[in-house]
Amino acid sequence: MTISELPNAKNSLQRSPICVLDASSYLGFWILKGILSRGHSIHAAVQNNGGETEIMKNIKLDIIPSLLN
Repeated sequence: MTISELPNAKNSLQRSPICVLDASSYLGFWILKGILSRGHSIHAAVQNNGGETEIMKNIKLDIIPSLLN
């Protein structure tokens, strides 16, 4: 049996959010954009060093503040 033969395998993979760590780095930003362009939802860890990152400027975000300082 292949993955395409499993019931709802493709749909369940598309509905699961993908976690991107260090999405504020150069590479993380482009990985994030690529995943979003394919229609996936993402949970991303972004470092905020006092200024806006490229992600904050270019991508609509729901921001949840960190409890870590």
